[in-house]
Amino acid sequence: GFLMAKVLAKKMTVLYSLAKGQLSRQYHYDFGLRALKAVLVMAGELKRGAPDLNEDVVLMRAFRDMNLPKFVFEDVPLFLGLISDLFPGLDCPRVRYPNFNDAVEQTLV
Repeated sequence: GFLMAKVLAKKMTVLYSLAKGQLSRQYHYDFGLRALKAVLVMAGELKRGAPDLNEDVVLMRAFRDMNLPKFVFEDVPLFLGLISDLFPGLDCPRVRYPNFNDAVEQTLV
């Protein structure tokens, strides 16, 4: 489980309420319980996969990875700004899949 659950839960609710208010209105955006559950499931999987990873980083990565694919281009920097405001000083590098990326590049060439 998460040791910082209360603090992280507050960050989740604040992030989604700010996102709902500040991002553009899109039919496919969901900041309700279904979206929260999806982020929690992903965060749990990330935590089990890397138990020594900081809990802030786990939640930040789950937020980013679950939400960015849904956003229109103009909303991406706004959402990333909200995340950086809620998780100041945290760096969450993208996970690289070199074998997959190489295979895709070879197929496209």
